[in-house]
Amino acid sequence: MNDVDVGTLLSSHRWEDRLRAAELLHRCADPSAVVMLRALLEDDDGAVIGAAAPALLACGEGGWTAALEGVWNSDDTAQTEAIRGAFIDLVLQDQDVETVLSDHVARPRSDAAARGANEMLIALKLRPAAD
Repeated sequence: MNDVDVGTLLSSHRWEDRLRAAELLHRCADPSAVVMLRALLEDDDGAVIGAAAPALLACGEGGWTAALEGVWNSDDTAQTEAIRGAFIDLVLQDQDVETVLSDHVARPRSDAAARGANEMLIALKLRPAAD
């Protein structure tokens, strides 16, 4: 990953450039990549948000925490749905999403991540909603 190129793509007014930035950052565990992908979740283009969410989850622990904080803190339905879709994709790939989300609830990295993990467990029907 070339930070200068990704930075240029991130600041572009063209959605195609920001989409390319998300693709370049996919599976990059560097903390700066997590920050950049988290920023892309705030984008105004659905394709960019849709690419940023799975890329963020592919970044490992830091990416999962950022995504779960995004679930809790966001008022943006497109962002929440993109993150939920990325989690659904992992479930469909037989990834053990329930264990990782439950771990985020039991040993929170932040309050927002724990709440986001609980919300995602309920949304994915892996935990019943509270009455």
